Amino acid sequence: MSSQAPAVPALTAAVRTQTVSVLSFGLLTGYAAALTTTITETVLGGILITGVGLRLGLLIMAGWLAGIMSPIVLFFADMFPDGAPTLAAQYVLKAVILAAAGMVVAGKALGARFVGPADPA
Repeated sequence: MSSQAPAVPALTAAVRTQTVSVLSFGLLTGYAAALTTTITETVLGGILITGVGLRLGLLIMAGWLAGIMSPIVLFFADMFPDGAPTLAAQYVLKAVILAAAGMVVAGKALGARFVGPADPA
């Protein structure tokens, strides 16, 4: 029983805390790093759900995306020990889907609109 891998949320929380610690040059560690991540994700979620302050939300999302993807660069050997992604790496890589959703929100917030194909006359 003791040889089982930790649950994904615990594993990803450890990766997030370690990443924030490295990105803040050790100023935020442990609880402070986890709290900063939690507050950022909660505020971002609230902005995206309500639609209030979308431009600010996009700015926060850009910083969050850079932070969430940085373990791929900072801890590559830990994320891909045998060439295959670990569960933590898969959690980090799912942020690509969130980035695509962010691009849709960005298009809407910045005034883009769909223009269909021109009718051949």
